[in-house]
Amino acid sequence: MLTLPNVQIVRRRGKSYFYYVANRNTSYEGSRIPLGHDPTDPEFMRRYKEARGDVEDTGVKSGSFSALIAEYKNSMDFARLSPNTKRDYNIYLKRIEATWGNLLVGGLTTIGIIKLRDSYSSTPVGANYLLKVLRVLLSYGIERGYSTTNPASSVRPIKIINEKNATPWSEATYQTFLRHAPEHLRRAAFLGRSTGQRISDLVRVGRKDRRDDGVQFAIRKLRYKPHFVVLRADELAEIDAWPCADIGPWIVSPKDGCPTDENAVRKSFDRFQDSNPGLMDIYGEPIKLHGLRAMSVCDRRLDGLEHQEISAQLCMSLTMVLRYSRHLDTEATARQANVKRERTAARLKKTGPVD
Repeated sequence: MLTLPNVQIVRRRGKSYFYYVANRNTSYEGSRIPLGHDPTDPEFMRRYKEARGDVEDTGVKSGSFSALIAEYKNSMDFARLSPNTKRDYNIYLKRIEATWGNLLVGGLTTIGIIKLRDSYSSTPVGANYLLKVLRVLLSYGIERGYSTTNPASSVRPIKIINEKNATPWSEATYQTFLRHAPEHLRRAAFLGRSTGQRISDLVRVGRKDRRDDGVQFAIRKLRYKPHFVVLRADELAEIDAWPCADIGPWIVSPKDGCPTDENAVRKSFDRFQDSNPGLMDIYGEPIKLHGLRAMSVCDRRLDGLEHQEISAQLCMSLTMVLRYSRHLDTEATARQANVKRERTAARLKKTGPVD
């Protein structure tokens, strides 16, 4: 009697017909694929291997995570992603495949996902991004018969209580940085604070993007969404004074004056930070480039802008604006309360205590 995995035998009129059924006898059972009626026929085994998705030189089998990932990476869904998103997705798809590659997608449980997520708990942002990629992958797989449910949709991301990268620099640190940093980092810091945009976008803007009363951006993380950032007159005067090629960026490599990229700027920033350990944020922690976005939000709050206005001006979600400004708003509220105390103390000193 034939006992190949996931093979169903149906008898009709005294004759046996064989079918391959992925995840047979489970709640994730796939559709039947006919194999024929003669297991000794070489064509029978060819169909069986084809149904399983077996490939001798790669070992990929049907219904597995390796098969799903390969199919997804060759799909239009993946092709439509931006180059940078593809790069990020590939990092986490490799991690998923390294963990579950030969396992059936339909057998994945919530507990298994939580274990994988928690294995990266030391880097919570990365753990949460992995969870996001897994949700997308499983959703794609449901539409193609790999499974019928998406257990990742019920797994919550790791809560990030205090995101250091979202902490603004102290004003003294910022001014010290401008005095001592090399020119390309000084420009990055000034642009980061004045425009509130990410380093990945700052390295691409230059004189060609300067118009009217601001700077035109194409925000990479938002699929190169166009956005115009309006700046103050003094900020524009500083930027306009920078030497810059007509079609080149403001931030260039200090070695050859050629355009640079985000990674090069970050490495240069890290080297400068390592050699200047006294540069701290408002909580006394080493500064991060992302803290410039927080400074940009806080500056606008001090100028009297509401959260919604800042969100529109910087093309930043309201959630992020609130996260960045909480550092300032807490202190501002405390200082406002202290003003009331000072006024009360002054009035009592002048009139004397009330009996």
